[in-house]
Amino acid sequence: MALDQIQYKAVRHFNGPAMILAGPGSGKTTVITHRVFSLINDRKVPDDEILVITFTKMAAVEMKERYLRMANLRFTPVNFGTFHAVFFMILKDACGFKATDIVKVKDQWDFVKTQFSMYGVDVRDENGVISDVISEIARVKSLPEEKIHEYCPVSCERRLFISIFREYEHWLETSHMVDFEDMMKKTYCLLRNTPDILNKWQNRYRYVLIDEFQDASPIQFEIVKMLVMPHQNIFIVGDDDQSIYGFRGAAPGVMQEFKKSFPDCAVYTLNTNYRSTGSVVKAATRLINNNKDRFYKDLKAYNDMGEDVVKLIFESTEEEIKYISDLVSDKKTTAVLTRTNSGAVELRRYLLKHGISFNKSDGERDGENIFSHWIAQDINAYFNLARGERARRDLLRIINKPSRYISRQYFMEENVDFDLVLLRMKQGNQDRLIKNMNSFLNDLKCISPMSPYAAINYIRKKVGYDVYIYSYCRKEGIDSELFMSILDRLQDSSRNCSTLEQWINMVSDGTVSDGTNCSSKYSQKSMPDNCTADSVSNVNICTMHSSKGLEYERVIIIDANEGITPYNKAVSKEEIEEERRLFYVAMTRAKRNLIICSVKRRNNKMLLPSRFVKEI
Repeated sequence: MALDQIQYKAVRHFNGPAMILAGPGSGKTTVITHRVFSLINDRKVPDDEILVITFTKMAAVEMKERYLRMANLRFTPVNFGTFHAVFFMILKDACGFKATDIVKVKDQWDFVKTQFSMYGVDVRDENGVISDVISEIARVKSLPEEKIHEYCPVSCERRLFISIFREYEHWLETSHMVDFEDMMKKTYCLLRNTPDILNKWQNRYRYVLIDEFQDASPIQFEIVKMLVMPHQNIFIVGDDDQSIYGFRGAAPGVMQEFKKSFPDCAVYTLNTNYRSTGSVVKAATRLINNNKDRFYKDLKAYNDMGEDVVKLIFESTEEEIKYISDLVSDKKTTAVLTRTNSGAVELRRYLLKHGISFNKSDGERDGENIFSHWIAQDINAYFNLARGERARRDLLRIINKPSRYISRQYFMEENVDFDLVLLRMKQGNQDRLIKNMNSFLNDLKCISPMSPYAAINYIRKKVGYDVYIYSYCRKEGIDSELFMSILDRLQDSSRNCSTLEQWINMVSDGTVSDGTNCSSKYSQKSMPDNCTADSVSNVNICTMHSSKGLEYERVIIIDANEGITPYNKAVSKEEIEEERRLFYVAMTRAKRNLIICSVKRRNNKMLLPSRFVKEI
């Protein structure tokens, strides 16, 4: 690729700090690899004095391979690595760290699960809660010391989180293990407190290049500043408009902080988008210009205007899904982007049912499949009992949801005999429990002839399951909104079923799969890889976050509605601006066609189009 004028100036930058503001599709990777080549071949910098830092191992490998192809080499001493790889290299050299000293994700998972058990917490949504706690521990550990005491967890009640956090830290210390956050902190302390070691690494790498700098955390930036301080040959590439990882501890204003730390830095703005059409670039620019805390960029498209950005409003998600299903049959490479993993459950189910293969982005946890969620299992238990089954496990699952104050001691047999249960209560003079049990049995009798949709509504409103969920969430100190959303979606999924048995069979045989599990009868047909990233399908379904760095001929953003995007938990100005950046990232994945879809109704709730659609 020939360099444009601004790219060329950035590549030829030699000594001193430089900040490259790289808009979407502006060739940032090209600039980094060409600068490495220029430093070595034009400036005669020893190649083993160059350090290139990326955020993912995949990005480091890709960048190294691109450089090797460009330089026509099979090997290079230039160090291409992630932040964590660099930190581990320093600790390994100075402290003798080994790979076995890094705690494994499975060990973290088992530890947090054990802690919940020790504190007597019933972890029903195990995949979700434990994963969230681990993520929040990492986020807290990446904060500056003075900010840690201000942190308010969302995964569980604050006192419980603090207790688990302290026990986790003690466990790592006594086991002589470190996690990735420890690696950062230990590297920071080592370099700050040991001048000779710091001096060694400052002399080792005299030229440091960092990709995706907008995603750097405060402590990562502090370490980098120490490493480059004598020579200040630091070359950062990033786009503050694509800073979307605040929930991971990234500092959205880190690029502004860079300018303050290096006030004399050269600034090069890559403002030509070589990926998208003019229509996409103009629409995305109109959106992002609504953010105030940013570096201004006069973005323009290298390509022609192309087709207009399409904005559609559907009466319901069913109409939206049918439209998308018909559209993607034309074999054009397409990405369907959602705000959250759960946002495409119904779409995946519909595509599977109609034999349309698709790729699902890696990293989506199975817990996002609502039909394996403990709430769905509760509904199933009610249905099983209403149909005449008497499995003890089903009864124990829901007998006190909502609370009926009935002890499991009345249910001793694997197959429950309700007459025997009532006799035991009568012998114990438990009039209140008899009344509650009869009410429960009457509810099962009422549910039995109902359609699944009506039955779920009856369980929620008449039986009181919604009240139970609200009470459970208050007790555990967690947000009830996700659970209520799951209930809404479960109820909505039952619309096309006429009997309880039909809905249960539909769930159990996989026909309601969201694409997370591939065991359904549909995956036996002509699409064996329809749920993997290795599929040759032209349809890709992923979240806005996981689409970053990718590009597609056509992008379809679904459910562009208030409460979904921006997410309903985003309230502050900073949070709304990050949501807008996320939408901007989604838009700029499109090369030729961009379609933005909103719905008027979802899960029986009326919705408004996203404010971002209006801003576009």
